[in-house]
Amino acid sequence: MPVNLNQNYPSAHCSIYIPRISRGIFPSEIAAIFYQNGIGEVKRVDFAPIGKPPGFGSREDEDAEICCAFIHFWCFYPTAVANEILETIGNPDGCCFRFYYQGTSNYWLLIKNHSPVPDSVMNTHQIVENARLLERRVVEQETRIQKLEEGYQRRMDALFEKIQHLEEQVQEKTSSLQKKTMSLEETSEFLYVKSQKSTENFFELNEKINDLQEKTDTMELIADTRLERLINTNARVQLVIKTMLKKIYEPEYQVNNLCDFMNSLSLDDTSDEEDVVDDTSSTYSDLIENEDEDEETDIDEYDEEQEDQDQDQEEQDQEDEDEDEEEIINKNNRFITFML
Repeated sequence: MPVNLNQNYPSAHCSIYIPRISRGIFPSEIAAIFYQNGIGEVKRVDFAPIGKPPGFGSREDEDAEICCAFIHFWCFYPTAVANEILETIGNPDGCCFRFYYQGTSNYWLLIKNHSPVPDSVMNTHQIVENARLLERRVVEQETRIQKLEEGYQRRMDALFEKIQHLEEQVQEKTSSLQKKTMSLEETSEFLYVKSQKSTENFFELNEKINDLQEKTDTMELIADTRLERLINTNARVQLVIKTMLKKIYEPEYQVNNLCDFMNSLSLDDTSDEEDVVDDTSSTYSDLIENEDEDEETDIDEYDEEQEDQDQDQEEQDQEDEDEDEEEIINKNNRFITFML
């Protein structure tokens, strides 16, 4: 009773591949050999050229004596030969079974067909024609794909050129920015040095201004001192003038007062009048002399005191001027040393 293939060789793939077989044998003869040897019932036999590339682009060599064959079975028989063949070709290591036929030394190598061609209602010519149509479409698709790839390559080349151009521009701009940055750094450093020098010059000018201010204060102090001396001198002159005017006008005033006084008296005796006049004149003369002596003493004392003050002030002014000159010389020396 016929059986299907075992679990290592499912019934949906009942197909065996023979890599080399004579082209002169017919499919019926092959089916008869497998039937007579108790292997199985053959469904169909497909022949194919040896070494032909896939597709129908190349013509078949009809004069070739050797080809390959694909044997498709309806089922395998439960015989020892069939089981041995199935166990051998179903081995995962990919073994082949050497099958001797017709009691001779001729044999076929039986190999498991991993990609059997399914059955079809179309005949061979229809299948070939459809395959050639599909192949033409594939060729057209390949041509189209090639054109698309060429266009894509051209676009990629143009894009790479643009990228390269942009990289060059970026590099140029980067170089320009680096140069500008270096220039700005140099300018900044120059301005920093200049600002330091300006700051130093500012401090020097500030010191000079302070020196000038001190000198101005000293000159104002000297001017105030001299003004005070002039005021004192003026006061002394005014005192002298006042004394002189007093000497000039007061005796006449006193004489007039004395005459009025004498006229107002009732004189009985001329001798008494003369005595009184003599006494009065003597008293007035003594008074005038005493006043003159006192005024001269006061003027002399004031002059001596003022001369002492003037001398002390002159000595102090001379010392201040000497100190100022010495300080100016020292500052000039320091400035010359700093400049050198």
